[in-house]
Amino acid sequence: MTFYLKPPRGIIEYHILQKCVDERLKFYKNITDSSLNLFNTEYLFEDSALDRAGHFTLRLAAVHNVTFLTTFVRSEVHLLQLRLNSYNAVSIQKCLRKLLRHSNECKLEFGENADITYFLGGLINVIMKMCSRSYRRHVFETQHHQANEKCKLFELRVPFQYCLTMFSRREVPIKNGYVCVPCEKWKDLILSLYDRFLHIALQGMEYSRNVESALADHRIQSILGAIQSNESFKSTFTFQQFGVEMKRFPLCMRNLQEILRKNHRLSHDARFNYSLFLKDIGMSFEDSVTFWRSEYSKDGSNCQKCSHSWQRDEKRYVYSIRHLYGLVGSRKNYKTRSCEYFQRSLISPTEEAVCPFVHFDEHNLKKLLTSLLDLSADCEVTNNIVRERSKSPSSACKLFMQIAAGKSTDENTTVVGSKDITSPVHYFNLFTTQVEK
Repeated sequence: MTFYLKPPRGIIEYHILQKCVDERLKFYKNITDSSLNLFNTEYLFEDSALDRAGHFTLRLAAVHNVTFLTTFVRSEVHLLQLRLNSYNAVSIQKCLRKLLRHSNECKLEFGENADITYFLGGLINVIMKMCSRSYRRHVFETQHHQANEKCKLFELRVPFQYCLTMFSRREVPIKNGYVCVPCEKWKDLILSLYDRFLHIALQGMEYSRNVESALADHRIQSILGAIQSNESFKSTFTFQQFGVEMKRFPLCMRNLQEILRKNHRLSHDARFNYSLFLKDIGMSFEDSVTFWRSEYSKDGSNCQKCSHSWQRDEKRYVYSIRHLYGLVGSRKNYKTRSCEYFQRSLISPTEEAVCPFVHFDEHNLKKLLTSLLDLSADCEVTNNIVRERSKSPSSACKLFMQIAAGKSTDENTTVVGSKDITSPVHYFNLFTTQVEK
């Protein structure tokens, strides 16, 4: 029952690491194949050096690939589920004790990462309760384990933010911010905790310099090339689907799209930020060129901030897009800026890439909301969003997400969660993976 808390150590040959990744990708693609015998595959043997090497290499790939991230988390959770189903009572207790030991060790190592530290604290509490004599004897004894009866004799109270998958499916009740998980659902609880850990770990890797250095290594790039070339893991966000996908954009990016639609031009900084957002949510380089050509080929005389045109400056624009995608120049992996950056930006008369919840006055915010949500300026929903921004921009942004998805506004906390939205890409991923599922 490994959560892959500790990365592999030592030296591994290139061709063996390549094989680790290839075998794991085969499992991802054949995840529903009942004839797949996982435990005869040396590269998936639980907690072996090869198993950990394959997992952590693919975790690197999931950091900046939104489409593959979903596949990665889903497949890894399914792999853990298969392993849980194969355990006997003795194996379960042994794995729980090992997970408890690793969690305590990693809590000290990851002291600087508050999110992981808090999660590990919650995980340790859950595992300690599972390892208690009374719980262990009741739940993991042969009869209970095999019968899988609807038993609710023991309940574990867990903070709801640590098991969002169970909570979002309304599988467990909540009381005072804690979900009450009966003993019959102990496997579901472990899977939900693992799912949450993977998301927290991936968020922590997003801005890590060590991760950037690893992804810049030509050997890692070569190994992960199999993901980029595989049709199953390519982004489904295309220029043709832009109109459908746009409803998942945060208000700041939808505002830029509205300006672009009206003027067919954006200021340099706004174009830079919007291009990075589209790249990071999965738009390919080719579709990005098509997208900007479709707008900048039109008359932009209404825009006072940009006098360029696609017909005259095509080479310049294509090169700048290639540069943002890391295909030319320094080949730097540019990333979408954070919400904190947009919120702290000093607004100027020419600045367009801002946070509307921070920089817009009430009149302009209502005007933008009514144009996007097809609401009246003084309706209750619009006023609720305006009031919500006084609490925090993130709180207003989450409420906007709920309304844009057509959800009831009283589901805000239960569906989106209590964590702040950290970037426009984070908003898009939340909308796709939690609000719409």
